[in-house]
Amino acid sequence: KSNHVGTNYNVTYHKIDITFDTNRAETVRSLHREIYENSENVCNEK
Repeated sequence: KSNHVGTNYNVTYHKIDITFDTNRAETVRSLHREIYENSENVCNEK
């Protein structure tokens, strides 16, 4: 039974991991987009 519980826990943890990684990827992507747009604005001002 303890193995079964461990398996369920690992599956849940893995799902949380995937969700977290997806959210982090989205955050990084939007962050890079902001930096890119800001650098473009700086270039245009010069």
